[in-house]
Amino acid sequence: MMPPVEPTPHEAEDSAREPAPHVETTPVAPTPTHTAGRPVALTEAEAIASESALVTVWVDVVSAAESDADGLAAAKAEVRSLGYEGASVPLVCQQAALEHFANGAQAGPYDFWGVPVYFVTPEAADAFVRMLERAPAAVITDEVFCDFH
Repeated sequence: MMPPVEPTPHEAEDSAREPAPHVETTPVAPTPTHTAGRPVALTEAEAIASESALVTVWVDVVSAAESDADGLAAAKAEVRSLGYEGASVPLVCQQAALEHFANGAQAGPYDFWGVPVYFVTPEAADAFVRMLERAPAAVITDEVFCDFH
């Protein structure tokens, strides 16, 4: 720890003449949008409203049978602990993701569920992946189509 730095006589004189301004602040809960150094993700609503392909980090993906037993609980908790939404959605909301995980098999629209985090750029998605404690199930670029609201 460095010792405190004493002000010069000139600095001490200036600070004695001008009181420090008082600024009222309202604490803002840290979110990816307001936390410096964290990649900014889109909310589910923003992703759905976007008309562009988004880079989606699928933190975890399970079959519908596993999702009934909340097989995505750990992924949702990890995403939320990092300050992101952490909702589970069917992969049909991003067609390329459904095709990727169906692996050529005929899959119904709700056969696979996952925990996605949506980004505008690959760089933001890569930065988010580095924050995770696990390797993501996939990172897929495609449009998002579902609307649950």
